[in-house]
Amino acid sequence: MLAGALGARLRYTAQGVGSLGGNTRQFTAGTVADAEWTGAAASSFSAFGANLGDGAGGAEGPLARMASAVETYAGYLRTAQQKAQQFNFIANEAENDPTGAVMSAVEQASRSATEAASAAQRAGDQAAAEVASASDQLQSLFGDGPVQRFIVAQPGVRFGGAVTPQQWEMV
Repeated sequence: MLAGALGARLRYTAQGVGSLGGNTRQFTAGTVADAEWTGAAASSFSAFGANLGDGAGGAEGPLARMASAVETYAGYLRTAQQKAQQFNFIANEAENDPTGAVMSAVEQASRSATEAASAAQRAGDQAAAEVASASDQLQSLFGDGPVQRFIVAQPGVRFGGAVTPQQWEMV
């Protein structure tokens, strides 16, 4: 099922991004130590690496929330599809039953399929809200997050409004 595969891929990506954040911080510390840097250059590079690592690592939580939302929705959707298939099977059996003995099973299967479809709709609405919320959190990481705050704090860099690399201007 596509939704389940998407959720699993998001979870894998979230874990990778979390590792990237930690690896960035380790690489930065190792580079400063190996190069035997001191003073302002070491401090600036360390701060940049820490902020970059925090930005990258900070994406893990929102991506994991997205993954959970999509995986939960996929589970409800899978159940609804199974219930609909069961209903179709029982309804076909009822067509071949001239006595009408299977009608109560058809009615029960219909109710079950309808309830599962409603639950899938609610789960889809919840997943959409969770993904939107997590997307806002990701936007704040990269739009006005730790990396941008580090850049803004550097002397000689100015820009106005929403910041994109194309808008950076060195003075």
